[in-house]
Amino acid sequence: MNYLSSKFNFDRSENKLSQILSYKKQNSQFLDLTVSNPTLLFDYEYEKIQNAFATTSPFPYNPDPQGLIETRLALVNYYQTKSINRNVENFFLTTGTSEAMSFILKTICDSDSEILVPTPGYPLYEFLFTLENVTSKNYNLIPKESENPNKLTWEIDFETLVKSINKKTKAIVIVEPHNPTGSRLSFQDSKILKNILKEKNLILIIDEVFSDYNSDENLTDPFSEINSIYLNGLSKMLALPQMKLSWIYLNGDEEFLTQMKSGLEIVSDSYLSVNTPVQKCLPILLETKKSIQEKIKVRILNNCQSVQNILSSAKNIQYFLPDGGWYLLLKINTTLEDEDFSCSLLEKFYTYVYPGYMFDLENSCWLVISLLTPEEIFKEGTNRIYNFVNESK
Repeated sequence: MNYLSSKFNFDRSENKLSQILSYKKQNSQFLDLTVSNPTLLFDYEYEKIQNAFATTSPFPYNPDPQGLIETRLALVNYYQTKSINRNVENFFLTTGTSEAMSFILKTICDSDSEILVPTPGYPLYEFLFTLENVTSKNYNLIPKESENPNKLTWEIDFETLVKSINKKTKAIVIVEPHNPTGSRLSFQDSKILKNILKEKNLILIIDEVFSDYNSDENLTDPFSEINSIYLNGLSKMLALPQMKLSWIYLNGDEEFLTQMKSGLEIVSDSYLSVNTPVQKCLPILLETKKSIQEKIKVRILNNCQSVQNILSSAKNIQYFLPDGGWYLLLKINTTLEDEDFSCSLLEKFYTYVYPGYMFDLENSCWLVISLLTPEEIFKEGTNRIYNFVNESK
């Protein structure tokens, strides 16, 4: 007797890479180039954070389906520091961007609804959509060379995107900056996408969790006049994933806002999931933003420089510097598939990287590595990749 929903009918066994990882990571030579949990990698303003919770009372409990007004006002102030105007009445607080996405799907989707998501992309979305009984359909991001040989632009394949739109389509998802490519939509692609959204009367869902880590922080929002939903949170902004505070921001015309607020209020009121202490502490937590972000940005910059120093003369390795986020792509000129390459690298050089197939990177041997990796480990790991490719000729 199977008591589980059919949505769990997928292969949950360990793949070859996971099996190798389970014993190789016990070796003293093991290096992890995928580590991205910032709480294990950086020093924080611990005293300020701990005092915030010690001196802020969680009483009384006065729940609001949108979140406490003082917390939402703190978010308005945060966006104003970025010269972005936000309406305090258009925020809904959640315990994470995954929950935020789930709330949105509950609000806008029927059982036969479809949402368009970019590929390559972060694999979590597929699980979230499956759990909400919503169909996700991929549209392609196509890598294009730029004037800088170490930069790629990832352009939307509008032909496949438009063909995927039908009467069941409710929304298009974009990730700005994108994970894991670190790319941003060009002005031209943004303009075309905006026209499609208007013509087809679709909602735009914008995952902006890495928006504080753009190489160019002065870019304007091209979708300010579109019916759109923004997702963000403390996980990346303050490098505090354990605080579990994120938000939905609604933007658009009055009809859209009225309907979305009505629906989201019912969903949010049914869960009331965001705990009071983290909401009340947000103004103080935001005071730590400059300190932790400077450390992260320095780490990203230094590791990007190490990649350039080590791989600039590599004939069979291409590296692509991101425009945002904290991941970097490598493209290996090899006959091996990316999973086989990653397994061999782990077996022979005790170095763990993400194979590109995990993010639906196709047609080449792609690797994904974290720029949050401690600098000396990152240098050594990059050198190991370089040496492994040279030995594999």
